[in-house]
Amino acid sequence: MPFIKSAAPKELVEAIDRIETQADECFRPLKLLERQWNIAAWAVLVASVGYIERTTTELGDNSPLLDATLMNMGMVAPIAINWARKHAKPSSTLASRLFH
Repeated sequence: MPFIKSAAPKELVEAIDRIETQADECFRPLKLLERQWNIAAWAVLVASVGYIERTTTELGDNSPLLDATLMNMGMVAPIAINWARKHAKPSSTLASRLFH
């Protein structure tokens, strides 16, 4: 049964607000955020590629599950990198020293 927010029962609006607040804070316990953000972003990329490679090895390179994995990593990795950029420690200078 669809509701317009202004016409919805107060309890429903409050329940949805609690769920949205919890979802907005779901990244906070991630160990990834204990690192510098650029190292955390690199870790997300490496883990994503590893997951894709494992899926390819196990299921082949032409399967619906691989397609799903590619789509999921394409959506999840940018979100995790954004969380790292916004909430992890400041950038490490290690990467800049490696390439000079």
